[in-house]
Amino acid sequence: MKKIITTILVIAMLLSVAVFVGCPLDNGEYQITSVAVSPATLVMNINGTQQLIATVIATEGANQAVTWTSSNNAVAAVDANGLVTAHTIGSTTITVRSQVDNSKYATATITVSETPITPEIYSVSVSPASATINPGGTQQLAATVIALGGASQAVTWTSSNNAVAAVDASGLVTAVALGSTTITVRSVFDNSKYAAATITVATLSAGNINTMTARQILEHIYANVQPSAYIEEHSPDSPWMMVFTQAQVIDRGISWFLGVNGVPFSDISAIEPAVGFGFSLVVVRLNTGVNYQQWANTIYNNLDADKWVCVAADAVRVERIGNVLLALIADMPYINHLVAAFNTLR
Repeated sequence: MKKIITTILVIAMLLSVAVFVGCPLDNGEYQITSVAVSPATLVMNINGTQQLIATVIATEGANQAVTWTSSNNAVAAVDANGLVTAHTIGSTTITVRSQVDNSKYATATITVSETPITPEIYSVSVSPASATINPGGTQQLAATVIALGGASQAVTWTSSNNAVAAVDASGLVTAVALGSTTITVRSVFDNSKYAAATITVATLSAGNINTMTARQILEHIYANVQPSAYIEEHSPDSPWMMVFTQAQVIDRGISWFLGVNGVPFSDISAIEPAVGFGFSLVVVRLNTGVNYQQWANTIYNNLDADKWVCVAADAVRVERIGNVLLALIADMPYINHLVAAFNTLR
């Protein structure tokens, strides 16, 4: 009897693992697009250190973890964060590889030389490169400076229009009035090396839906939805969710997100789970002049709450404001909460 019970438990455990592992594959196989490293070539002196920067292009919410390795640790070694330490004269290849998809990787060639390295700034970048903020709101910008030969990584921040938005010494932007401005982060060591971010100050509220991007509408929904553990678990901030750009939606297939092909749209953004539970939120702006309600009905009739391999949601819903559609697959009553947040844009 004990042997039978043990066998049943083992089978149940295997099935549960199969379900948990099997479900994400349907959505997760498109997670990693590319991996890049900067700088791609580098000359160092013995005992010198240099930080390499990995850039992983992936569906938002996907695991962007990487591993770093050196082909010749005797020449130069690299730690788990991409910091290279030079040991002796020679050359080595540093490889940074995605932990999710090990076919995606990038390499940097490191040469260790006795010749003194001239300090210089390799590059300056800023993230995010654009943002929309409500008046009185804030947005933290982050600068990445790749400095060689011991050059200072210090930067200065400036706004082209402080009346619209100002920026402090740490890159924190504060919106003042409606409009747009350019925030520039510039190297102190070499002022020819800089990066810029475009900041738009706009009231993301009713009446502006015609000028908002699909992604901004998606963010507005989550900013205004009634809070709950369910919403938190299914939000862009959740590690279990992936936010899809328009290019990623097209790559995955329009019919996966909207249930039907041929939808005439100009902008789209979606959020779906990376792991096993049923949920989908899609914001799509239809092309001007098409029959908006007809397409809303068509999408509603084709949305499938059981489209995932082994999970499902309670209900489907399509809501329309002008030529913008919200297509939802979610559990009750939270689907109504999300629709209510969308309707604040009316």
